[in-house]
Amino acid sequence: MTKKQSLSAKGAAACMILITHLFNHPVLHYRSLVIVNGEPLAYLAAIASAMCVYIFAFLTGYAQYRLFCSSGPAYRRSRWKYPLRLWGRYWLIAAMYALAGLCTVLRIIIPGSALNLLLNLFLIRQSYLSPAWYILTYTLLILLSPLLCAFVQRRHPALTLTVFGSIHLLVHLYIRYVNYASPLYAVQWCIEVSERLGQYLFSFISGALACRLRIIDRMNAASWKPVLRVPAGIAFMASSFVLLLVERSNVIMPIGAVLFLGGLFLLPPAPRLGAPLRLIGRCSTDVWLTHCIFYGPLLYGFVYRAVYPVPIFLFMLALSLCASGIVHLVWMLGAKLIASVRRRVKHIEG
Repeated sequence: MTKKQSLSAKGAAACMILITHLFNHPVLHYRSLVIVNGEPLAYLAAIASAMCVYIFAFLTGYAQYRLFCSSGPAYRRSRWKYPLRLWGRYWLIAAMYALAGLCTVLRIIIPGSALNLLLNLFLIRQSYLSPAWYILTYTLLILLSPLLCAFVQRRHPALTLTVFGSIHLLVHLYIRYVNYASPLYAVQWCIEVSERLGQYLFSFISGALACRLRIIDRMNAASWKPVLRVPAGIAFMASSFVLLLVERSNVIMPIGAVLFLGGLFLLPPAPRLGAPLRLIGRCSTDVWLTHCIFYGPLLYGFVYRAVYPVPIFLFMLALSLCASGIVHLVWMLGAKLIASVRRRVKHIEG
Protein backbone atom coordinates (compact mmCIF):
# COMPACT_ATOMS: atom_id res chain seq x y z
CA MET A 1 0.00 0.00 0.00
CA THR A 2 1.42 3.36 -1.00
CA LYS A 3 1.34 6.47 1.18
CA LYS A 4 -1.13 8.11 -1.22
CA GLN A 5 -3.46 5.10 -1.04
CA SER A 6 -3.32 5.11 2.76
CA LEU A 7 -4.17 8.83 2.92
CA SER A 8 -6.99 8.39 0.40
CA ALA A 9 -8.46 5.56 2.47
CA LYS A 10 -8.23 7.65 5.65
CA GLY A 11 -9.83 10.58 3.84
CA ALA A 12 -12.71 8.42 2.62
CA ALA A 13 -13.19 6.96 6.12
CA ALA A 14 -13.18 10.46 7.65
CA CYS A 15 -15.91 11.55 5.21
CA MET A 16 -17.89 8.45 6.18
CA ILE A 17 -17.59 9.42 9.85
CA LEU A 18 -19.22 12.75 9.08
CA ILE A 19 -21.97 11.15 7.01
CA THR A 20 -22.84 8.46 9.54
CA HIS A 21 -22.96 10.91 12.46
CA LEU A 22 -24.85 13.63 10.59
CA PHE A 23 -27.55 11.52 8.96
CA ASN A 24 -27.95 8.38 11.09
CA HIS A 25 -31.57 9.31 11.76
CA PRO A 26 -34.20 9.35 8.98
CA VAL A 27 -36.17 12.51 9.76
CA LEU A 28 -34.40 14.62 12.38
CA HIS A 29 -32.67 17.95 11.61
CA TYR A 30 -32.39 17.76 7.80
CA ARG A 31 -34.56 17.66 4.70
CA SER A 32 -33.93 14.98 2.12
CA LEU A 33 -34.90 15.51 -1.52
CA VAL A 34 -34.29 11.88 -2.51
CA ILE A 35 -36.34 9.09 -0.91
CA VAL A 36 -35.62 5.41 -1.61
CA ASN A 37 -38.26 2.89 -0.46
CA GLY A 38 -39.54 5.35 2.09
CA GLU A 39 -36.08 6.17 3.52
CA PRO A 40 -33.97 9.29 2.84
CA LEU A 41 -30.93 8.64 0.66
CA ALA A 42 -28.75 10.44 3.22
CA TYR A 43 -29.93 8.03 5.91
CA LEU A 44 -29.07 5.02 3.71
CA ALA A 45 -25.63 6.50 3.08
CA ALA A 46 -25.18 6.90 6.84
CA ILE A 47 -26.01 3.24 7.45
CA ALA A 48 -23.42 2.05 4.92
CA SER A 49 -20.85 4.62 6.06
CA ALA A 50 -20.76 3.00 9.49
CA MET A 51 -17.99 0.81 8.03
CA CYS A 52 -15.62 3.77 8.59
CA VAL A 53 -14.26 2.44 11.90
CA TYR A 54 -13.66 -0.97 10.35
CA ILE A 55 -11.65 0.75 7.62
CA PHE A 56 -9.48 2.45 10.24
CA ALA A 57 -9.00 -0.88 12.06
CA PHE A 58 -7.97 -2.53 8.76
CA LEU A 59 -5.43 0.22 8.03
CA THR A 60 -4.10 -0.08 11.59
CA GLY A 61 -3.59 -3.83 11.18
CA TYR A 62 -1.83 -3.30 7.84
CA ALA A 63 0.49 -0.61 9.22
CA GLN A 64 1.29 -2.50 12.42
CA TYR A 65 2.14 -5.73 10.60
CA ARG A 66 4.48 -3.88 8.26
CA LEU A 67 6.12 -2.17 11.24
CA PHE A 68 6.28 -5.53 13.06
CA CYS A 69 8.19 -7.10 10.16
CA SER A 70 10.51 -4.13 9.51
CA SER A 71 11.38 -3.17 13.10
CA GLY A 72 12.22 -6.58 14.54
CA PRO A 73 12.78 -6.61 18.33
CA ALA A 74 12.46 -2.80 18.45
CA TYR A 75 8.78 -3.10 17.49
CA ARG A 76 7.68 -3.59 21.10
CA ARG A 77 8.78 -0.03 21.85
CA SER A 78 8.36 1.70 18.49
CA ARG A 79 4.69 0.71 18.18
CA TRP A 80 3.72 3.11 21.01
CA LYS A 81 4.73 6.20 19.03
CA TYR A 82 1.34 6.56 17.34
CA PRO A 83 -0.95 5.82 20.33
CA LEU A 84 0.92 8.32 22.50
CA ARG A 85 0.61 10.97 19.81
CA LEU A 86 -3.10 10.17 19.44
CA TRP A 87 -3.71 10.49 23.19
CA GLY A 88 -1.80 13.79 23.21
CA ARG A 89 -3.90 15.10 20.34
CA TYR A 90 -7.09 14.04 22.11
CA TRP A 91 -6.05 15.70 25.39
CA LEU A 92 -5.30 18.94 23.54
CA ILE A 93 -8.69 18.96 21.75
CA ALA A 94 -10.56 17.99 24.93
CA ALA A 95 -8.79 20.75 26.88
CA MET A 96 -9.60 23.34 24.20
CA TYR A 97 -13.24 22.20 24.18
CA ALA A 98 -13.42 22.39 27.98
CA LEU A 99 -11.98 25.93 27.93
CA ALA A 100 -14.57 26.92 25.31
CA GLY A 101 -17.29 25.44 27.51
CA LEU A 102 -16.18 27.62 30.43
CA CYS A 103 -17.16 30.67 28.39
CA THR A 104 -20.78 29.54 27.93
CA VAL A 105 -23.86 28.99 30.05
CA LEU A 106 -23.34 25.24 29.59
CA ARG A 107 -20.15 25.20 31.66
CA ILE A 108 -22.02 23.05 34.20
CA ILE A 109 -21.91 20.30 31.53
CA ILE A 110 -18.66 21.12 29.70
CA PRO A 111 -16.29 21.02 31.43
CA GLY A 112 -18.54 20.36 34.43
CA SER A 113 -16.78 19.24 37.60
CA ALA A 114 -13.08 18.50 37.95
CA LEU A 115 -13.97 14.81 38.25
CA ASN A 116 -15.94 14.98 35.01
CA LEU A 117 -12.94 16.55 33.27
CA LEU A 118 -10.61 13.86 34.59
CA LEU A 119 -12.94 11.02 33.58
CA ASN A 120 -13.25 12.46 30.09
CA LEU A 121 -9.50 12.91 29.67
CA PHE A 122 -9.00 9.20 30.30
CA LEU A 123 -12.15 8.21 28.36
CA ILE A 124 -13.77 6.59 31.36
CA ARG A 125 -16.62 8.91 30.42
CA GLN A 126 -17.21 10.30 26.91
CA SER A 127 -19.45 13.32 27.42
CA TYR A 128 -17.04 15.75 25.71
CA LEU A 129 -16.04 14.13 22.42
CA SER A 130 -18.19 11.03 22.04
CA PRO A 131 -16.44 9.55 18.94
CA ALA A 132 -13.17 9.40 20.91
CA TRP A 133 -14.15 5.97 22.31
CA TYR A 134 -12.15 4.35 19.49
CA ILE A 135 -8.92 5.62 21.08
CA LEU A 136 -9.32 2.93 23.75
CA THR A 137 -9.94 0.24 21.13
CA TYR A 138 -6.94 1.44 19.13
CA THR A 139 -4.72 1.43 22.22
CA LEU A 140 -5.75 -2.14 23.09
CA LEU A 141 -5.10 -3.28 19.51
CA ILE A 142 -1.60 -1.77 19.69
CA LEU A 143 -1.07 -3.42 23.09
CA LEU A 144 -1.98 -6.83 21.63
CA SER A 145 -0.34 -6.25 18.24
CA PRO A 146 2.91 -8.19 18.92
CA LEU A 147 0.86 -11.32 19.69
CA LEU A 148 -1.61 -10.71 16.86
CA CYS A 149 1.06 -9.99 14.25
CA ALA A 150 3.10 -13.02 15.36
CA PHE A 151 0.00 -15.21 14.95
CA VAL A 152 -0.64 -13.83 11.46
CA GLN A 153 3.01 -14.35 10.52
CA ARG A 154 3.30 -17.96 11.74
CA ARG A 155 -0.10 -19.45 10.98
CA HIS A 156 -1.75 -20.37 7.71
CA PRO A 157 -4.01 -17.57 6.39
CA ALA A 158 -7.02 -19.93 6.32
CA LEU A 159 -6.52 -20.79 10.00
CA THR A 160 -6.08 -17.11 10.88
CA LEU A 161 -9.32 -16.13 9.14
CA THR A 162 -11.17 -19.06 10.71
CA VAL A 163 -10.02 -18.33 14.27
CA PHE A 164 -10.60 -14.59 14.24
CA GLY A 165 -13.71 -14.84 12.08
CA SER A 166 -15.16 -17.17 14.71
CA ILE A 167 -14.22 -14.75 17.48
CA HIS A 168 -15.87 -11.93 15.51
CA LEU A 169 -19.06 -13.94 15.08
CA LEU A 170 -19.19 -15.01 18.74
CA VAL A 171 -18.73 -11.43 19.93
CA HIS A 172 -21.63 -10.23 17.79
CA LEU A 173 -23.83 -13.13 18.91
CA TYR A 174 -23.06 -12.20 22.51
CA ILE A 175 -23.91 -8.53 21.87
CA ARG A 176 -27.15 -9.44 20.12
CA TYR A 177 -28.49 -12.16 22.42
CA VAL A 178 -26.80 -11.67 25.81
CA ASN A 179 -25.41 -8.11 26.13
CA TYR A 180 -25.12 -8.25 29.90
CA ALA A 181 -25.51 -4.87 31.59
CA SER A 182 -23.88 -4.44 34.97
CA PRO A 183 -25.27 -2.01 37.57
CA LEU A 184 -21.66 -1.13 38.46
CA TYR A 185 -20.30 1.62 36.18
CA ALA A 186 -16.70 0.34 36.26
CA VAL A 187 -17.75 -3.20 35.33
CA GLN A 188 -20.05 -1.94 32.56
CA TRP A 189 -17.25 0.25 31.19
CA CYS A 190 -14.91 -2.75 31.02
CA ILE A 191 -17.60 -4.81 29.28
CA GLU A 192 -18.19 -2.13 26.65
CA VAL A 193 -14.46 -1.66 25.99
CA SER A 194 -14.04 -5.43 25.60
CA GLU A 195 -17.03 -5.67 23.25
CA ARG A 196 -15.63 -2.95 21.01
CA LEU A 197 -12.23 -4.63 20.92
CA GLY A 198 -13.91 -7.86 19.82
CA GLN A 199 -15.92 -6.04 17.16
CA TYR A 200 -12.87 -4.55 15.42
CA LEU A 201 -10.32 -7.29 16.01
CA PHE A 202 -11.20 -9.14 12.80
CA SER A 203 -10.67 -6.01 10.67
CA PHE A 204 -7.26 -5.49 12.30
CA ILE A 205 -6.33 -9.09 11.47
CA SER A 206 -7.64 -8.69 7.91
CA GLY A 207 -5.35 -5.70 7.41
CA ALA A 208 -2.35 -7.56 8.84
CA LEU A 209 -3.10 -10.55 6.62
CA ALA A 210 -3.44 -8.31 3.55
CA CYS A 211 0.03 -6.93 4.33
CA ARG A 212 1.52 -10.41 4.82
CA LEU A 213 0.10 -11.68 1.52
CA ARG A 214 1.00 -8.40 -0.27
CA ILE A 215 -2.50 -8.28 -1.76
CA ILE A 216 -2.59 -4.52 -2.28
CA ASP A 217 0.97 -4.44 -3.68
CA ARG A 218 0.00 -7.13 -6.17
CA MET A 219 -3.08 -5.16 -7.15
CA ASN A 220 -0.88 -2.12 -7.76
CA ALA A 221 1.61 -4.15 -9.80
CA ALA A 222 -1.08 -5.74 -11.99
CA SER A 223 -1.04 -4.32 -15.52
CA TRP A 224 -4.73 -3.50 -15.69
CA LYS A 225 -5.83 -0.86 -18.16
CA PRO A 226 -7.82 2.08 -16.78
CA VAL A 227 -10.76 0.99 -18.89
CA LEU A 228 -10.92 -2.14 -16.70
CA ARG A 229 -9.79 -0.70 -13.37
CA VAL A 230 -12.45 2.03 -13.24
CA PRO A 231 -15.55 -0.18 -13.68
CA ALA A 232 -14.04 -2.89 -11.44
CA GLY A 233 -13.27 -0.35 -8.69
CA ILE A 234 -16.71 1.23 -8.89
CA ALA A 235 -18.34 -2.22 -8.84
CA PHE A 236 -16.43 -3.22 -5.69
CA MET A 237 -17.29 0.02 -3.90
CA ALA A 238 -20.93 -0.13 -4.95
CA SER A 239 -21.17 -3.78 -3.85
CA SER A 240 -19.93 -2.83 -0.38
CA PHE A 241 -22.74 -0.28 0.03
CA VAL A 242 -25.37 -2.64 -1.38
CA LEU A 243 -24.23 -5.45 0.93
CA LEU A 244 -24.39 -3.25 4.03
CA LEU A 245 -27.81 -1.89 3.10
CA VAL A 246 -29.32 -5.29 2.32
CA GLU A 247 -27.96 -6.94 5.47
CA ARG A 248 -27.91 -4.18 8.08
CA SER A 249 -25.72 -5.89 10.63
CA ASN A 250 -22.35 -5.10 12.14
CA VAL A 251 -21.36 -8.72 11.57
CA ILE A 252 -20.66 -8.09 7.89
CA MET A 253 -19.15 -4.60 8.29
CA PRO A 254 -15.57 -5.94 7.93
CA ILE A 255 -16.50 -7.51 4.59
CA GLY A 256 -18.03 -4.26 3.39
CA ALA A 257 -14.89 -2.37 4.46
CA VAL A 258 -12.62 -4.77 2.55
CA LEU A 259 -14.79 -4.51 -0.58
CA PHE A 260 -14.75 -0.71 -0.39
CA LEU A 261 -10.98 -0.54 0.08
CA GLY A 262 -10.46 -3.04 -2.74
CA GLY A 263 -12.50 -0.83 -5.05
CA LEU A 264 -10.74 2.35 -3.89
CA PHE A 265 -7.29 0.83 -4.50
CA LEU A 266 -8.33 -0.51 -7.91
CA LEU A 267 -9.20 2.96 -9.19
CA PRO A 268 -6.39 4.68 -11.14
CA PRO A 269 -4.98 7.92 -9.70
CA ALA A 270 -7.34 10.87 -10.18
CA PRO A 271 -5.59 14.15 -9.22
CA ARG A 272 -8.78 16.24 -8.99
CA LEU A 273 -10.42 13.81 -6.58
CA GLY A 274 -7.33 12.25 -5.00
CA ALA A 275 -5.70 15.47 -3.79
CA PRO A 276 -8.68 16.70 -1.71
CA LEU A 277 -9.20 13.18 -0.36
CA ARG A 278 -5.56 12.95 0.72
CA LEU A 279 -5.82 16.38 2.36
CA ILE A 280 -8.76 15.12 4.41
CA GLY A 281 -6.74 11.97 5.14
CA ARG A 282 -3.89 14.03 6.59
CA CYS A 283 -6.39 15.77 8.87
CA SER A 284 -8.46 12.64 9.55
CA THR A 285 -7.55 12.37 13.24
CA ASP A 286 -8.58 15.95 13.96
CA VAL A 287 -11.70 15.67 11.78
CA TRP A 288 -12.69 12.52 13.69
CA LEU A 289 -12.17 14.12 17.10
CA THR A 290 -13.52 17.64 16.43
CA HIS A 291 -16.52 17.20 14.15
CA CYS A 292 -18.87 16.30 17.02
CA ILE A 293 -18.29 19.77 18.50
CA PHE A 294 -20.42 21.29 15.75
CA TYR A 295 -23.52 19.28 16.63
CA GLY A 296 -22.80 18.78 20.34
CA PRO A 297 -24.21 20.67 23.36
CA LEU A 298 -22.27 23.91 22.82
CA LEU A 299 -23.33 24.30 19.17
CA TYR A 300 -26.42 22.11 19.10
CA GLY A 301 -28.05 22.09 15.66
CA PHE A 302 -25.59 24.66 14.26
CA VAL A 303 -24.39 22.62 11.30
CA TYR A 304 -27.95 21.66 10.31
CA ARG A 305 -28.71 25.26 9.37
CA ALA A 306 -27.57 24.28 5.87
CA VAL A 307 -30.88 22.32 5.74
CA TYR A 308 -30.09 19.79 2.97
CA PRO A 309 -27.71 16.79 3.21
CA VAL A 310 -25.02 17.83 0.70
CA PRO A 311 -24.66 21.43 2.01
CA ILE A 312 -24.74 20.10 5.59
CA PHE A 313 -21.94 17.64 4.82
CA LEU A 314 -19.80 20.26 3.05
CA PHE A 315 -20.42 22.74 5.87
CA MET A 316 -19.40 20.17 8.47
CA LEU A 317 -16.32 19.19 6.46
CA ALA A 318 -15.22 22.81 6.13
CA LEU A 319 -15.73 23.46 9.85
CA SER A 320 -13.83 20.28 10.79
CA LEU A 321 -10.92 21.14 8.50
CA CYS A 322 -10.76 24.66 9.98
CA ALA A 323 -10.79 23.16 13.49
CA SER A 324 -8.04 20.77 12.40
CA GLY A 325 -5.92 23.70 11.26
CA ILE A 326 -6.35 25.44 14.62
CA VAL A 327 -5.53 22.26 16.54
CA HIS A 328 -2.45 21.66 14.39
CA LEU A 329 -1.25 25.23 14.96
CA VAL A 330 -1.63 24.93 18.75
CA TRP A 331 0.03 21.48 18.65
CA MET A 332 3.06 22.83 16.75
CA LEU A 333 3.37 25.84 19.06
CA GLY A 334 3.26 23.50 22.05
CA ALA A 335 5.89 21.23 20.48
CA LYS A 336 8.18 24.21 19.87
CA LEU A 337 7.69 25.41 23.44
CA ILE A 338 8.51 21.98 24.87
CA ALA A 339 11.59 21.70 22.63
CA SER A 340 12.74 25.14 23.79
CA VAL A 341 12.32 24.21 27.46
CA ARG A 342 14.28 20.98 26.93
CA ARG A 343 17.15 22.87 25.31
CA ARG A 344 17.27 25.31 28.21
CA VAL A 345 17.26 22.50 30.77
CA LYS A 346 20.09 20.73 28.96
CA HIS A 347 22.00 24.00 28.76
CA ILE A 348 21.58 24.58 32.52
CA GLU A 349 22.60 20.98 33.32
CA GLY A 350 25.59 21.23 31.00
